[in-house]
Order: sequence, then structure tokens, then C-alpha cells
Amino acid sequence: MADSKISGLSAATTPLAGTEEAAVVQSGSTVRVAVSEFGAATLATGDQTIDTNNRVIKIGGTLSTDTLEIEDSAGSDAVHFRGDKSVRFFGSIGVNSNPAVGTAQVIMTGDGGVYGYFVSGSHSSGGFVCQGAGGTTPYQFFASKVLKTGFRAESQAAATALRCGFDSDFVHTNSLDNVCFRAEAINAGAGAAIALDTVDGDFRFGTGTGSIFGTATTEKIGFWATTPIVQPTALTAADATATDGTIGVNDTITNNLRTRLDELEARLSSAGGGIGLIA
Repeated sequence: MADSKISGLSAATTPLAGTEEAAVVQSGSTVRVAVSEFGAATLATGDQTIDTNNRVIKIGGTLSTDTLEIEDSAGSDAVHFRGDKSVRFFGSIGVNSNPAVGTAQVIMTGDGGVYGYFVSGSHSSGGFVCQGAGGTTPYQFFASKVLKTGFRAESQAAATALRCGFDSDFVHTNSLDNVCFRAEAINAGAGAAIALDTVDGDFRFGTGTGSIFGTATTEKIGFWATTPIVQPTALTAADATATDGTIGVNDTITNNLRTRLDELEARLSSAGGGIGLIA
């Protein structure tokens, strides 16, 4: 064919099939290559600069299987951009911080009033969802080295339906306990160890199966700054003697009532070594 300028050539039919060939300079020689190889090209080592303000790369489809894939030098997957507008990372992600490989899949470092994770709008299936299990420490949400608040839910707008800052619903059939919320507070300093701090508000319980405080008699409970104890022992057995109007029998019954009342007071009061329900 006669020599021609590129600008003088006829426009190609798009999209390309991938079998078309183009000329490239490789190691000082001009060679031909199928255009399909351009998408599989490996970037040279070192920093690469794209000298355009806006560069659009289109994925040829709208399915999760239509992907733009980035691999490491060993050919292992690093990132998949998918046609269904989702992105899959095969490793750790760092936001304002280096990724914590082997420790966390996503690590965020906030600064000042910047949120580490922010969800806005209406989400019928949940704004933040963790699903899965396994490992020696299978935490779905973990806050460590918290300076002030590890988790906060706030709603000030008028509501026409029930709003829950924290909603946990476990429905399982297994031999293990299902714990919806677990709190452990240990303070080695002078301050108190508070596992649950309620500023204001009531405790509301269901009307179905109901709720139990303490699922075993060996669990320790205390009220109003009283040292927690296990379930108190039973009172002295009630005197079943029938009164016959005589002083002796009446004294026996009265003394038994006094003993049982003293024992009940001791078990309920902090001074008597009880759970602290009364002074």
C-alpha cells in the first residue's frame, strides 16, 4: 500500500474484534501485534504517568463476570473492577494509612472530625453488614485502642417507626450459646470498669419467652455498688407447727419467722453481705 498519514486513513469499525493488528516499536524494531494484546500489557517497573485529565476505561459488560483485572508481578489477582459496579480487592486496603497485611482487610486512620466509615441514606438491608465466622478470633466488628467511643449510633430526626441504634437478632439451632451482645470491661487504673453505661432510658423486655437475669446460680450479681455475689442460699425452713394458742408454740413460730426475716434481710442488703437490693 502507498505511504499514508494516520490522519488520512479510514476510521476503523468499533468495537474492535481484537484480531486487528497494529505496529509498535519494540527494542528498536517496528513489529506488528494484535490489538487484543494491548489490554494484557504489563506496565514497566517504576512510576507511570498518564498525561490526560480524564481517562475512561470501559468494561465490556454489566455483569460481575465482566472484569477489568489488575495482577501483581507473579500473576496473582490484586483488584477486579466488575461490570456490576462492584470492586473486589484480593488483599488489604489502607485509608490514610498503610494496609495492615495479615492483620486487617481494611484499615482506616481518621484525623480530627473525619469519619473513618460513614453511611448515609436509606438502606433497607443494612448500611453496615458483617457476615461470616471462623478463625480463633472471629470478630465481625472490632474496636481497639479507642480514645473515646468505639461505636456510636445517633438519631435525632422525628420517627414514625421503631429506631434501633444497635439491633442484634440471632436465630440458630446448635449446642452452643447464642450471645447477641457481649461486653467485658477491665480497668487496671483508678477508674471504674463499666461494661454498659446507660445515661437515660428504660429497659424493655419481651412478652414472649421472657428474660432471665443470671442463667446459672454461680453467676455473680450485685446492685447499687455492692460487691457481686452468687445466688444466696435458701432460708431456714419454715416452722410448720400449727398454733394452738399456747405461749410456747407461739414463741417457736415467732422465733422461726424472726430467723427467716433476718436471713432474708441479710441476703437482700449490702450490710448483710447480700446483693444490695435494700440498704
